[in-house]
Amino acid sequence: MQLIQVNGSAIDGTQWRDVVNVPAQGSVVVRIDFARFTGLTVYHCHILGHEDLGMMGTVKAAA
Repeated sequence: MQLIQVNGSAIDGTQWRDVVNVPAQGSVVVRIDFARFTGLTVYHCHILGHEDLGMMGTVKAAA
């Protein structure tokens, strides 16, 4: 995925990531290209308590 913003500030240049650290009480914006992928993929947070708060789920990319 491409990292676009951290805490509302644009990222300089192009940064491709497999994992993005979200600052405490912060936010990030990422861009993911599903154009060449169809089917299900998962997103998740590595803080186990967040699973029940919606930080683990699936995204279905249509053809």
